[in-house]
Amino acid sequence: MKLGMMNNPANDIYEELRFAGENKFDFIDLTIEPPKAQIENINPNKILLLCKKYKLNIIGHTNFYLHWASPIKRLREASMQELIEHLELFSKLGVKLVNIHSHWYQPNSSKREIIDRIIESLKELVVIADKHDIKIMLEHQPNGFLDTPESLLPIFSQVKNLLFHLDVGHAQVAGKEENLTKEFLTHFRNKLAHIHFSDNKGLNDDHLPIGAGIIDWKDIIMQLRKIGYDKTITLEVFVKDRSYLLYSKEKTKQLWNSLG
Repeated sequence: MKLGMMNNPANDIYEELRFAGENKFDFIDLTIEPPKAQIENINPNKILLLCKKYKLNIIGHTNFYLHWASPIKRLREASMQELIEHLELFSKLGVKLVNIHSHWYQPNSSKREIIDRIIESLKELVVIADKHDIKIMLEHQPNGFLDTPESLLPIFSQVKNLLFHLDVGHAQVAGKEENLTKEFLTHFRNKLAHIHFSDNKGLNDDHLPIGAGIIDWKDIIMQLRKIGYDKTITLEVFVKDRSYLLYSKEKTKQLWNSLG
């Protein structure tokens, strides 16, 4: 198992890389978002030099609120172009896995119409990503109507070579009192490519440190060990005091090793 952290897009991207490297994370989950981590803010050569210095790998994370499945043609085209530029940047950085979040909030559209547009756009993006030797992972939402395993099945059945990105925090919000990680693993374990860890109180995607919310982390990790998962986990923990992020790193390692 490899543990990484996500850069906080409100902070200087190079300082985030230095922090990850100096604190011995295995990789950076590089998110391309405003205000300080947009395409125009990023020097690929500088990132590669820092990653080489600290022996950091990179997983790609795209802007979560792009309208890439919008019913408004020009919004969709602009968002798709932004995602294509993300893929081009990630290709320069040698990234092999890139996530995308389903664009579900589309008032006055039926669920079927939204899913059809999502499928159409994803098919296009998967082909483009393949040309860059990149695999696209779909991350489920914490709310909306694409927050359960069953809701995603029509998408995965239609989009060839699409991988699954599990977010344990999202699975808690979607399930309220019951975390849906077990259900997601039941349906998508063979497509599971990457995981996000963060805690919450069950109502919102709070991005709290491990143990600060209601998630049963022993149970989550036992489920992952049971299916033989041994890939990458990002700590998507956003707190002012970074000692809580480092605590989450050590706590995750301790639980992972003790439950093996």
